[in-house]
Amino acid sequence: MPSIPFTKGQTGQQEMRTEFEPKDIERIADMVVEKLIPLIQDQQPKKALISIDRDTKKENRNIIRERKPRMLSVRESAGYLGIAEKTLRNRSGAKAENPFPVKSKHIGGKVLFDVKDLDAYLDKLPTT
Repeated sequence: MPSIPFTKGQTGQQEMRTEFEPKDIERIADMVVEKLIPLIQDQQPKKALISIDRDTKKENRNIIRERKPRMLSVRESAGYLGIAEKTLRNRSGAKAENPFPVKSKHIGGKVLFDVKDLDAYLDKLPTT
């Protein structure tokens, strides 16, 4: 992997250059893109492989179908709604002064929100 260009300072310590050649900028941009691609791919909808028996041949064919989760975690729900995670946590508690209108569900110790409930809440919001 190429390294970011450095120059030696008067004391022998490495100092980062403040001016770069176009080829250096392109190389740095390529390094950033290489690091971001796996992060972006992790955020794509998950794909599930399913097996189907067809007619009398009973051939197993694998098809790929996108699977979007119905239930979202607090973090995912906050991102979906465009609000801070802390706001959603504070307002979804039992003792909240100003409770969040969408009730959470608890499954296996996890606090989850139904996407359909979140969509219904968003649809009821007034337009500006």
